[in-house]
Amino acid sequence: MLLATLLAAVLAVPVTGPATNVGATSATLNGTVDAPTNAHFEYGTTTAYELTTPIQEGVPAGPVSADVSGLTVDTTYHYRIVSDEGPGEDMTFTTAGPPRVSEQRSAGVATSQATVTAAIDTRGIETSYRMQWGRTTDYGRFTPVQTLETGSATATVTLTGLSPNRTYHWRTRASNAAGTTVGADRRFKTGPLATGVTLALSRSNVRWGDELRLGGRVNGNGVRGLTVTLEQQRFPLDQGFTPVDTARTGGDGGYLFTVPQLWTTTTYRASTETEGVVISPAVIARSVVKVGRRRRHVSRIRATIEGTVLPGVHGTATLQRRIGGRWRQVRSKTVAPADELRTPYRFKVWRAKRVKRRFRVKVSPVRGAHIRGWSRPVKVKPRPRR
Repeated sequence: MLLATLLAAVLAVPVTGPATNVGATSATLNGTVDAPTNAHFEYGTTTAYELTTPIQEGVPAGPVSADVSGLTVDTTYHYRIVSDEGPGEDMTFTTAGPPRVSEQRSAGVATSQATVTAAIDTRGIETSYRMQWGRTTDYGRFTPVQTLETGSATATVTLTGLSPNRTYHWRTRASNAAGTTVGADRRFKTGPLATGVTLALSRSNVRWGDELRLGGRVNGNGVRGLTVTLEQQRFPLDQGFTPVDTARTGGDGGYLFTVPQLWTTTTYRASTETEGVVISPAVIARSVVKVGRRRRHVSRIRATIEGTVLPGVHGTATLQRRIGGRWRQVRSKTVAPADELRTPYRFKVWRAKRVKRRFRVKVSPVRGAHIRGWSRPVKVKPRPRR
């Protein structure tokens, strides 16, 4: 009989259940009794339990609950159910606190917009948030308020209407019934804005195989340190442009390229490696054939003027003589390459009786990859006396 009485008493001890509806300042305490009894809850910030709920008299066997309020936010509370048979086990719950903000990042930063993100932990209750942003840590501008129900989520907002090449500050501001949390200051810099680019040649006609320099300037906002690509389209100019070199702009947006050797007539343009690519007007560097010359006095009354044209071209060679301060045509002949690299020519001239004569040779290629060029003048001595 005594054993049965003790066993019944043990089975009649109430059971503390998990708290529900936990908010910032309130919660519902739950428990279970096995037989009709009087019951209440003890609760507080320690196991001394500073507070109690009103006694519920004559509750039937089954679940028992009581709402508590006036709690402190973000605080852990101990509680237990108590009946006429004794107390239940201690359990705890933590009231909701202000939201947590972390992992603030910026991405997709362009010249006029940027996307900012932040991880927000609502701490279990409805939370609203918005981003503060501006040119300084005074911010001054806000995004529209958005709401998260419960749990954790990544907030994503796109900031628009930004100015190029500017530093912006931003942070996340999140609020719930327990309070407000402000994220740490973050910043990003918008991209540069190129509005135009120029390109010019150090000279438009370049002797075959000689060096060529090209330069220009990028206009816009934040043009210092931009990458500019030099693109070329070689004769016959029926192919697309291909990149050949890159350069960085200086403080004024200026840049310079050097082409060590120009082998054929080529069109060039420059383009910026920016969000909105800007392309310069095209410029043409024309390859001038290189005309060599040599004079030989082959007899008392005759001489030859001969040489080689680089590269090998089809065209016309014209012998010119200096008369009265002007170059005048003497004769012309058709020339053709001896191989891919050279075209030979030769003229015979008479030696004057008393004066030196000055000659030069003009070579006009068939229209195409190269343009006409001239040899340096050469002097033919007068006839020697008998």
